[in-house]
Amino acid sequence: MAMAKSARNLFRKFRVACLNEPDTATDAAFQPECSEDGGGEISDGALKRFGDVIATVPVAAYLCTLNGQIVEYNEAALQLWGCTPDRDVAPYLGFRSARDFDGGESDLRALLSAAQTSPSGFSSRMSGIFERADGQTIAATVDMKSLHDPAGYVVGAIVCLTETTRQLVQIREANRQERYLRDVLDALPVAVYATDTEGRITFFNQAAVHFAGRTPDPDTDRWCVSWRLRTSEGEELPIDQSSMALAVKENRPIRGMESVAERPDGTLVPFAPLPTPIRDADDKLVGAVNVLVDLTAEHEAQKQEVTDDLSIHGGLGEALRMLQNLTGDADGGADLLSSFGDLYEHYIATMRYSTDDSYNGPYVPLDLKIFLKQIFTSVLGANASRVQTWGSAAHLQPKAALILGMIILELAKYSARAGAIAVPGGFVGLAWKVQALPNQNGRLTMDWQEYGGRQGRELPESSLVVRLIKFGVIEALRGEAKITYDAPGTRCRLEITI
Repeated sequence: MAMAKSARNLFRKFRVACLNEPDTATDAAFQPECSEDGGGEISDGALKRFGDVIATVPVAAYLCTLNGQIVEYNEAALQLWGCTPDRDVAPYLGFRSARDFDGGESDLRALLSAAQTSPSGFSSRMSGIFERADGQTIAATVDMKSLHDPAGYVVGAIVCLTETTRQLVQIREANRQERYLRDVLDALPVAVYATDTEGRITFFNQAAVHFAGRTPDPDTDRWCVSWRLRTSEGEELPIDQSSMALAVKENRPIRGMESVAERPDGTLVPFAPLPTPIRDADDKLVGAVNVLVDLTAEHEAQKQEVTDDLSIHGGLGEALRMLQNLTGDADGGADLLSSFGDLYEHYIATMRYSTDDSYNGPYVPLDLKIFLKQIFTSVLGANASRVQTWGSAAHLQPKAALILGMIILELAKYSARAGAIAVPGGFVGLAWKVQALPNQNGRLTMDWQEYGGRQGRELPESSLVVRLIKFGVIEALRGEAKITYDAPGTRCRLEITI
């Protein structure tokens, strides 16, 4: 910017010195001897005035004719060339050779020749690599402006040279470091990508391509490289609400979130995003970089851990195998297995609340009320308070606790989607009691009743709730169950021996 300003100031000073008229064009500064084809030469008076002007400026500058012949120059230009230029042959701006950054040859004569017939002449800038007389190469930027005679013909040009070798070295070093950083990021086995402040993809590595199951499109993709995003609960997540978008909009790193990426082939990949804002040297936000930690292996390990733990708890292993059989060909089977994993976490969490050391039964005592509260909080969130529970403590065997828990979990999901919880003012009552039996066992009766909702719609035989009741309560637990769809809302009664 400073270089361009210096060149403009030089052109202005030349007009002032030659014409003594600051607002007049340079054309009248020359008294050319016009040839028949309209060509001309720069007057001696103009040359002297130009020489006086450029001798006082720090910018390397010279004046040339239409064929590129150098007719006047200053000391700064002489130092830049490294020798006195050949006044007769100077097609390369006074250097031994001149090339642009793409390797093409730069010849000022071609530009001057093309400008001879142009009524407007030219004013241009070029940058390139130049070879001095001693063989040293430098980088420089060249500002050129054509000069015209009174008839409007181009008679030559003012040329200003500014060395940019240091800047070029710095730029190349910065580019080298950027390429090195990109190579490092591309070699990482973890998915990494970056965006600008508008969410446009500016970088992604090969691991990100593998992670997403697709090659991101920088022209259309915004905020994420994945085909689709889902929350950890499976709900579709708008891209402008993704962790990357939040990191940029709130200008802070986002941690502790978990999402699910959906590939074009339908594969779901759980992952932990780690977006971090990027700022420039002036601390201005310029974008963000995101690291996507694939949690697939961790989730598989957790499922295996659940399976291993279930085998330790005896009846839990049987319950898991039974549920896996239930989901073998049922719609939504994967959802049931996912729910089972969540339910087991609630089961283990409930065990931590157990403080009844006086209980000497064969199973760890389960506080059914706490267990159900964990389920409702997980499924219904803020609406969990719309489920009212009543009941006494019950010591359930693990298999019975998980089967009943699965049924209640699915009933809660259905109520939130199409039952009483989905209607403003609607609520659910869940009551249970334990009746002692002569053989020291007990009979647990549990009633689920919805109020203030719409009349329930009969669930098909293939639904998860119906299958769980049939194969879980009736067959596996040898209990009884009845589900009705009255006007107040769905009602379900479960009875099992505990």
